[in-house]
Amino acid sequence: MALLIGLVGRAKSGKTTCSDFLSTSHRLHFENYNLADSLKDAVRNLFLLNHDHVYTAKKDLPCDGLHGATPRSYLQKMGDVVRAEFGDDFFCERFRKWYCSPDRPHKNVVVGDVRRKNEADAI
Repeated sequence: MALLIGLVGRAKSGKTTCSDFLSTSHRLHFENYNLADSLKDAVRNLFLLNHDHVYTAKKDLPCDGLHGATPRSYLQKMGDVVRAEFGDDFFCERFRKWYCSPDRPHKNVVVGDVRRKNEADAI
């Protein structure tokens, strides 16, 4: 039976470090999944940002392409818009569809960015 782990914690508490360790350890064989990756990719594409602006500490720095706002603030706003328009469980349902897909190999999964109670409940 495959393991499913969701990592919960405050910003910059080491969730990504832990999920990266689990997914790169050859002994543990975890696949890394992040609920916010689709949102990060959408914001990156919509606002012509590079990978570092949404996946590294640069997301906390003001960005000229965002009129001096931080990429994190845009990620939060876009996440709020998606949840308001499509429901609070939008990202949870997206995860469930991926996780339950018959095409997905049944292996251990670590979700490295659980932020809300409904996300923890879904896992």
